Amino acid sequence: MRHVPKPVTPPPAPKFRALLLAPPQGEEAMPPTRREERAPRRDDPRAGDSHIRLRAAPRHTETGNANAQDFLDQVGDEQLNLTVELLCLRRAIDELARHPRGQTLARALTVREAMLTRLRDALECLYVRTATRRLHPLFLDDGPLADYLRGLYAWLHAAIRAFDQLVDSI
Repeated sequence: MRHVPKPVTPPPAPKFRALLLAPPQGEEAMPPTRREERAPRRDDPRAGDSHIRLRAAPRHTETGNANAQDFLDQVGDEQLNLTVELLCLRRAIDELARHPRGQTLARALTVREAMLTRLRDALECLYVRTATRRLHPLFLDDGPLADYLRGLYAWLHAAIRAFDQLVDSI
């Protein structure tokens, strides 16, 4: 039995039609727009709401902890700033390591940068554990723990800035 090939059929024609007329132009070309909602007035309680960091309203018994929540929001911002500064320092150290004169200093700064990163990670663990509302009284804005944490963050920022200046000077 001989194999006879089947005839090849051409592919089907496309199902679309070419656009022969130009689309409408001007005001009638666009669909009607919805009216924008007015921005809340300053006396509206929603005027100060954050659309980035929403959180549950405090209970009546926890109104004193709102001060602690503001401080913890500042700690979250400090964590973000430290992360960015440490990434910039890491990049500067990597650039320094490419130069023959800076390789020894880059190795020493890498050790220091790792120590600063560990401290930042430990502070992040502390920050994550503050999600429990029971701990909020410990973090009142005028409390000693808040002052201690502010001092730690200030020291970290100063140390990173000093290392950045050292790398830039070489």
